[in-house]
Amino acid sequence: MKRLRQIWLWAPPAAMGLLAVLSVVGAFLGAERAGVMFNSPPLVVFWFLLAALLVACFFVSRRLLRSPGLLAMHLGSLAILAGAM
Repeated sequence: MKRLRQIWLWAPPAAMGLLAVLSVVGAFLGAERAGVMFNSPPLVVFWFLLAALLVACFFVSRRLLRSPGLLAMHLGSLAILAGAM
């Protein structure tokens, strides 16, 4: 159980870090090549995993439901991700 909790705590920051790195790489590729990169099958899987992490936050974190700011941040991120997909 402790190992699962550690994975849960490290997965979202790791996903955000990977997203930041991919954004920087995409910025240097140009529009066409970045579009191909971000729509490639491995990154489509990444987008779905990121969305799943955001949805899982609503079930795992009780603090998220008590804090309107945190709730709005997660819902906004999920809305942007769903709109991009």
